[in-house]
Amino acid sequence: LETFHDAHGRRLEDESVDLVNSSGAIGHHFKKDMTLLMLQEVARVLKPQGLALVDSGPMGTKPHQVREIADAMGWTEVRASRSRWVDPLLQIVFRKSRH
Repeated sequence: LETFHDAHGRRLEDESVDLVNSSGAIGHHFKKDMTLLMLQEVARVLKPQGLALVDSGPMGTKPHQVREIADAMGWTEVRASRSRWVDPLLQIVFRKSRH
């Protein structure tokens, strides 16, 4: 839930990355308010038309809650899938709007 930094500890610039992957944190540990903060930071660093891969799950932020946040940000859902049929986490791929 902190500002994203590069390998040298420098704050990532706005709209400087093409892809952000969150796997395991949101679906297992984050409640909706924490997910909102996280996705606001993702939106800051993600280039227009960039992709955000966001996990969701029964223990943390539910899929419909992640979709509500992404929809409010103007993101478009590209795909949703599980790594295997018994996986409790759903990975949802969103595309950031052009602006």
